[in-house]
Amino acid sequence: MNHNLFKDLVPNYLEHLTSQETNEQMSQHMTECEDCRQFLNSMQKDLTVTANSESKQETVDIDAFKKVKTQQRRKIRTIILSLLTLFIVLIAGYYFLFVHMWLANSNDVQPTITQQGNDITLTFETKNKHRYLMLINSSRPTKGYQYSLNMYEKWNDFSKANTILKKGTSVDYTFLDRNTLLLPKGKEYNGQKYHLTDKDVIRIKYRDKTQKIKLTDLYDSASKKK
Repeated sequence: MNHNLFKDLVPNYLEHLTSQETNEQMSQHMTECEDCRQFLNSMQKDLTVTANSESKQETVDIDAFKKVKTQQRRKIRTIILSLLTLFIVLIAGYYFLFVHMWLANSNDVQPTITQQGNDITLTFETKNKHRYLMLINSSRPTKGYQYSLNMYEKWNDFSKANTILKKGTSVDYTFLDRNTLLLPKGKEYNGQKYHLTDKDVIRIKYRDKTQKIKLTDLYDSASKKK
């Protein structure tokens, strides 16, 4: 085997692509030729260096890919958390602005009594300009004309209730005289006359107390303002 043929076969030899017969011939040639033996060793070193370099580059590429993937995951996680936080803030804001209400403190409520003819109106206005009041029926005992009303307070919003109740919430009564109330027409009453006693009261529940107002006292208070 001559030198040129040996050198041409070295790449295939190093990759184990040559036949057994060729391998034996090349081994025999290397025992006789120092230059070819050194050439083979040099090619082996170059191949090892190249393989190591490619392995390192592959490791670097994998690490870079993992780093990019980790950064993308962090970005996605950050976006999801931001959207979730925004959603919670919007829901909480909607609840506190449009849904949440609480019993008002009696010191924050200004009641007034007005009379027009036989009709007496008891109006409640808030002293807080950023809030409005809602008077909600709580319960009515089966005997007598007694109402339990809860005085709720809410933040100003854009609801129809806010527009209507901004100037106050009220209850109306029609008196024929001090001891006679004309009941409203509806499911519970049929517009009949009702004789008042000291047991006929309105109970207004605030956060700090429950105020009891006799209907006869309401009539007297309105009469004094005439």
